[in-house]
Order: sequence, then C-alpha cells, then structure tokens
Amino acid sequence: MDVLVIEDDPDAREGLVRVFTRAGFAVTAVDDGLAALAQVRERAFDAIVLDLRLPYLPGGGFYEQLEHEAPALAQRVLFVTGIAHDPAVREFLESTGRPYFAKPYDAKELIDAVRSVAP
Repeated sequence: MDVLVIEDDPDAREGLVRVFTRAGFAVTAVDDGLAALAQVRERAFDAIVLDLRLPYLPGGGFYEQLEHEAPALAQRVLFVTGIAHDPAVREFLESTGRPYFAKPYDAKELIDAVRSVAP
C-alpha cells in the first residue's frame, strides 16, 4: 500500500513515516501542499495523511484542489491536526466527511483508518 504523508513538522513527519513503514506501507513524505500536489500528479497513492497547517498551500487548500483534480483520491484522505479544537477547523474537517485525528493520535487507530480508506 502506498501512502503519501503531508506534514511540515520534521519530527511529526518522521514519526508518521516510521509508523507506516513498520506497518508495511510504502511511504512518500513531503512537507508542503505544493510538493504534495506535484506528487499526486505524478503517481498513484492508496491513501493520503494530511496535516492542515502547511506552508505554501495549506491542507484545506490542498484537499479542495484534490477534490477538483482527483475526487476518488480525495475520498482516501485522512487529516491529522493539532488544531481540531478550533471551531472553524472542526467545521471544515466535519464538512469533508473524511476521518481526522487530533494530535497526539493513536498510531494503531491511524494505521487502521488508512487501511480502511485504501482501495
């Protein structure tokens, strides 16, 4: 299973890569929304783990662009965020209908969620 991790915090990104690699996934990791768009335009992914706060193109903007360009892939996005407590952020997350995980998250639950959205 190929997973794209989009996380700007180096420690959090490294942690996600480690968790998914140990679970047997092939992982590509990028640190901003524009780099992520380039990746999804070049190759196929089974799931995307997306942080909201990103440089250049925030997670919400990336998700909206993905819905436009690759709606089926947008249905395989899972959000991770440290700001789920913010009412506007929570409203956005809930409006997507996609799973989301507040940081810190349980690694096993995240792995299970990735498996559940992958084709």
